[in-house]
Amino acid sequence: MKKLLFLPILLMLTANTWAQTSPDIKSIAFFLQDGVEILDFAGPMEVFTSAGFNVFTVAETKDPIKAMRVLTVVPDYSIDDAPKADMVAFFGGGGATHKSQQDNLKAWTKKQVENTDIQFSVCTGAFFLGEVGLLDGKTATTFHSAIPHLQERFPKATVRDDVRFVDNGLVITTAGISAGIDGALHLVSKIHGKDFAQSVADNMEYFGWEPEKGLVFDNPFIQNIQEKGIEAALKAADEKNIVFKGELLNLGNSLWAKKQQEKALAVFDYMLEKYPLSAIDCSTIRKVFAASGRETPPSEAEFFAMIENDNMQKARSILEQTKINTPNWQIFREWRINVLGYQYLGKQDWDNAIGVFQLNVEAYPNSFNTYDSLGEAYMLAGKKDLAIKNYKKSLALNPNNENGVKMLKKLNEKEGMGKKSK
Repeated sequence: MKKLLFLPILLMLTANTWAQTSPDIKSIAFFLQDGVEILDFAGPMEVFTSAGFNVFTVAETKDPIKAMRVLTVVPDYSIDDAPKADMVAFFGGGGATHKSQQDNLKAWTKKQVENTDIQFSVCTGAFFLGEVGLLDGKTATTFHSAIPHLQERFPKATVRDDVRFVDNGLVITTAGISAGIDGALHLVSKIHGKDFAQSVADNMEYFGWEPEKGLVFDNPFIQNIQEKGIEAALKAADEKNIVFKGELLNLGNSLWAKKQQEKALAVFDYMLEKYPLSAIDCSTIRKVFAASGRETPPSEAEFFAMIENDNMQKARSILEQTKINTPNWQIFREWRINVLGYQYLGKQDWDNAIGVFQLNVEAYPNSFNTYDSLGEAYMLAGKKDLAIKNYKKSLALNPNNENGVKMLKKLNEKEGMGKKSK
């Protein structure tokens, strides 16, 4: 097997430069008012949950509300007990233009704006953001019939009537109803990259996403890379500047498409050094590296083919070498190789199942689920000590893993029964 010589080339270039800030967006608070438009919030909710974000609902009180007077929604929290979120979203309907002026809701909105990394609105949900001054000096959009009203109430904003969404950096507003899906997909692309966002759209069977129908104001750091390259951009970076992983992935692809190959490769090398990457991210980068003639780790499909062709040892060797040479590279998705492992379990092929789950543990050592699956394989193979060891590791990572608790109890009971019988 060829030795993988795949090493980032910017290690020395970026050693003394300031690394960009990239907020970790995991939780999203959806504020819902009585009468809220259903698709305003349901569309983005589908997108964000499909993309892996933790979405929870907040209302003025915990009393059930009626979306469009037909759908009963029981809020998860009220504005008095809602937990801190990384992002907050507001939606239209239910008199949002007037609701947004309530003193208690204005106070809550202001607090959310101060304590979240991103603010998002659909339709007349933009009025909530405008009421706390967040649209001043920015460009925004809203439901078509409310555009004159939004411009009149917030004259310091520039309101557009010809776009599906507007991205000001950390404040994103969208037009009405179905446009919320487009804005949500754009936000997923911004955070995780266009390939990931497209996979979400495909899974939803939403074929109407047209990113070019949105208005996106380029991040100054992204602009500098386009004009001067990443080394110069890093030297000139402002510590207040925030850039998301997805923005860099999309930029690298755009530069490659424009035949600015050196700039594109430099962006991806920087990402490999500074960012934790998913298997989808690495698949995106791999296509460009392969096209440039660089030797890369195998694709997910190639890696699985090795396993299925009884080359488990080769697969393990490649994974180990990849982790040494490029620690942030992920060859495969955690859930996808887990499916392969359970296929072997279904065939009662314990050795291959254990081997596959061991690969998953090595690739994702901080995932409780990988140890849980490996524990199950050892248990079915009759290796109780190893099963117990892995279930304990799973529970150490996630004490709320109900399956781990159940299986560990079962194994310990059997072990106790065996000792008594002696």
